[in-house]
Amino acid sequence: MPRLPAVSRIEAEPAVNAEIVGMLALLESDSRVRLVSDDGSERVLPPQMKVILRRAGEIMGQGHDVDVLDASSETLTPNEAADLIGISRPTLLKLIDEGVLTATNVPGSSHRRLDRLEVEAFRDSRLEMQSGLNAAAAEARATGLFTRLPRKARARNAR
Repeated sequence: MPRLPAVSRIEAEPAVNAEIVGMLALLESDSRVRLVSDDGSERVLPPQMKVILRRAGEIMGQGHDVDVLDASSETLTPNEAADLIGISRPTLLKLIDEGVLTATNVPGSSHRRLDRLEVEAFRDSRLEMQSGLNAAAAEARATGLFTRLPRKARARNAR
């Protein structure tokens, strides 16, 4: 049986963001939410699924992609690790080559696997660093140290 991916990315689509946001109110209600299939069969959504859908909807409603991670998987492929961190596969391989991340070879194969917990810790430290940089830049702008936005931000605001 083939290995199921440990990480699945669901991309946000601007065309459906309003619909997702509209469904959040339903998921936040105390009422029982039911799924109805095309053949008319119905199932009540378990509370855990409501929580998952609500959180994914909040993230996607803001225009962000959502990664679903199989927490029982102890290892990740390079593609899965790159997706989870939010970088390209070549960048991930460079981090492995530089010793920033550790990968082990699958016995009898050239395929590599990375420890899921190490990848998550790297991702979290990267997000924390980015958050700190964003806060420092916002403070510098607020105090007048920066009067212009960086080129990428100017381009994004021009859209």
